[in-house]
Amino acid sequence: MENIIIPAVVAIFASIATNLIAPLWQWRIEKKRKQLEYKQNLIKKWRDGIPYYDGGGTSLITSSVYASIRPYLSIEARSSIESDRIAMVQGQMRQPFPYIIALDEISRIEKEWELL
Repeated sequence: MENIIIPAVVAIFASIATNLIAPLWQWRIEKKRKQLEYKQNLIKKWRDGIPYYDGGGTSLITSSVYASIRPYLSIEARSSIESDRIAMVQGQMRQPFPYIIALDEISRIEKEWELL
């Protein structure tokens, strides 16, 4: 009789555990997939939306794209982009245009998020 009861009890517990754990694992995998998709969409939105900033015309810091990327920027990049000054030395830029800094930061964020 014990030979029948023990395997039956084990089978019941295994079935219960499988029915409880499998959906949790599936939910966790789906959550990770959605987070990855969200980050990929953010990177694409930022790359497509960074306007060309040449010191006039459309300002990078007033764009909605910049508003969404700003929290992820390094302090140094944020202060460089938001600075009103661009240093010139003998007709050459000493610091890159803000949009170049923003694109470099997007690449950094992409690597940090392990999307490459």
